Amino acid sequence: MKDISCLNALSRSWERMKAILFQPFSLDKWLILGFCVWLAYLFDNWGSSFNFNFGGSGVGKVDKGLKPVWKLLRKFFVDKQPVTERISESLGIPVNTLLFIIAFAAFAALAGIAIFLVTLWIKSRFEFILIDNVALNKAEVVNPWNKFKAAGNSAFLFRTVLWALSFAVFATMAVITVFLLYNWIKLCAISEKLCFPGWGAISSLIIISVLWLAAAIIFGLTNFFFKEFILVIMYRKGRRAVNACYDFFSLIKENTWLFVRYWLMKIMVVFAFGIAVILLIIFTCCLAAIPLIIPYIGTVVLLPAFIFFRLLGMEMLAAVGPDYDVFPKPEPPPMPSEQS
Repeated sequence: MKDISCLNALSRSWERMKAILFQPFSLDKWLILGFCVWLAYLFDNWGSSFNFNFGGSGVGKVDKGLKPVWKLLRKFFVDKQPVTERISESLGIPVNTLLFIIAFAAFAALAGIAIFLVTLWIKSRFEFILIDNVALNKAEVVNPWNKFKAAGNSAFLFRTVLWALSFAVFATMAVITVFLLYNWIKLCAISEKLCFPGWGAISSLIIISVLWLAAAIIFGLTNFFFKEFILVIMYRKGRRAVNACYDFFSLIKENTWLFVRYWLMKIMVVFAFGIAVILLIIFTCCLAAIPLIIPYIGTVVLLPAFIFFRLLGMEMLAAVGPDYDVFPKPEPPPMPSEQS
């Protein structure tokens, strides 16, 4: 494969973003594209919040803070009553109230899952609407909504299976983690203080922690590349999600380092953007944060960044080859008229 520069994709994305949003500027176009971006980027995180504590907290301080928890757990482990009765006594509520809370929590969880799936279905359709609008430099919703029904449904099913699989993997590892910690937690609860878990348990926890990290990286990269490239391949070739994944895997085999460089570049660019937003908020005494925290309004304000980031993956695929280029070809210059 030919040598492809990520910096060239960066500059082309910047120039195309300016052409889409500012040449010429149209408020109606911004509002429509902002609506598409707002729905297409649902559930996507633009950064992480860090909470550092530099205070002098030792094991004794932690142990003192956990003392009420140890008392509750001690009662849970030592008493021979049924589980529901032990939990109700530990929480200080009647058993019937506990059962009602469990039933309500289960109903709320099912309702939350249903709302999540409907929202994910809408998001999947609008991702193609956004790609179509950005690729063709337009701002439409109705026609692309009908046009990309099959592609949106395929992306929705793929993501549903992927997220269900990730939930199953992490839930299984959570059960394994609890199983590994059970004896240690019981020992701490009975003695009502932190105890040494033993080198065998520590080794097991190190292994399971590595597995947690590996699973998080695998599922995180899968979701990243799906949004950045596989959706674009589906749009360009009219493929289903699984078939587009096969196409993308063939591209990775040909030039793995290209996509690694792109991933690292995307991290640095998003990080720099996050720092810029934080500095803007600080220098404006938090006034700039007011429109940013309002749903949809914040998306419209940051629309150039959203469009720019969406263009990055599209420009990178366009550089790979014409089979993955979603942008219309420029019209050839008119032929000079023949002199009579």
